[in-house]
Amino acid sequence: MLLTNFTFAICTKKPYYLQLADFIKDQVHQGALPTGSHMPSIRKLADALLISRTTVETAYNILAADGYLLS
Repeated sequence: MLLTNFTFAICTKKPYYLQLADFIKDQVHQGALPTGSHMPSIRKLADALLISRTTVETAYNILAADGYLLS
């Protein structure tokens, strides 16, 4: 599954949604997420990362606004 190597940095003031959005952007730039790939649903990713769906939804909204995701 995508994002299996993602972990949150606890000792930073950067919110989880920004950490997640930045990680996904890095994956795109590194080529790990090619154009046209499908992202996990908000619910599945939230469950996998043990975080709130709102956190994932906010990260996805940021990525969509920046042109990284299409919904």
